[in-house]
Amino acid sequence: MRGIICCGGTMLLKGLKENLQSLVNCPFYVTDDPQSTVSQGLEILLERMGENDAGR
Repeated sequence: MRGIICCGGTMLLKGLKENLQSLVNCPFYVTDDPQSTVSQGLEILLERMGENDAGR
């Protein structure tokens, strides 16, 4: 399946996903918890960066 995966609290706006899909003519998928997906991803990134620094 191809399309665009969206996250962030803005994706909770009513009708945004459908409007974007019709404008771009491409399926849009919203993450399960769009409000915290960005911060969770940043947390994972920072943890991995810390792990790489510890090995030096």
